[in-house]
Formats: sequence, C-alpha cells, structure tokens
Amino acid sequence: MYQDNLRYSKDPDLIGDVNVVATGASSLVIKEAEAVRRNEFLQVTANPFDMQITGLKGRSEVLRSVAQGLELNTDKIVPPEEDIMAQAQQAAAQQQVAQGTQGQPKVGSNETLSNGAAVTDNFSPNSLTP
Repeated sequence: MYQDNLRYSKDPDLIGDVNVVATGASSLVIKEAEAVRRNEFLQVTANPFDMQITGLKGRSEVLRSVAQGLELNTDKIVPPEEDIMAQAQQAAAQQQVAQGTQGQPKVGSNETLSNGAAVTDNFSPNSLTP
C-alpha cells in the first residue's frame, strides 16, 4: 500500500520520508508464544502439590486466560468464582460425611466378615498377653 501511494497518489501528505514497520506478523508471533507459555504453565501445574498453592481460584484464572487467548467465551467454559467456591465447599462437606461413615470396626464388636466369621484381633497388645 505504501509503494502504491508513493507512485500513484496525488496527495502530498502521503508522499515523503516514511519508514513502514509491519507489526501484524510480529504481534501474531507474540500471541502464539504467550499461548504456548500458558499451555506449558497449565501442564506444569496440573498436580496436587501446585493445586494446594494456587487453589481453585488461581487455577480458574489461568483457565480463563487460556480461554481468552483462544478467543473463546470464558463465561461458558469457566464458571464464576462464586460457583467454584460453592462446589469446593460441597465437595469438602461430602468428603467429611463419607469419612464419618467409614469407621474401622471395633475390636470385640459383634461384626462379622463377609463369610460369616466373627471379627477377631490377633495382633493387638491385649491379645498377646495371657
């Protein structure tokens, strides 16, 4: 376009000492590099240890950033922060209920094994003394 304006334009403002810098390709390369770095970050932090550090809130922010970089609708992909926290609280409550119902059988109880035999304790210190 610049060369065409120099050659054929009658407008004197378009003719002169101008340096043309194409930034379209550079910005695409930068965006692509950022997308690669976001994906690498997601892969590196996809473990329980890093999840303890970043938490659900931090992980959701990274997911939003990746979705925005891909020009996706982040509202449809990543739920709002309030919903994420509510889901986390529900999961914690369910886990507490599940842990409360999975108690160990008491020694000397009237429980039986699946084959009908009584539950016995042959290895505790009390069972070894005469």
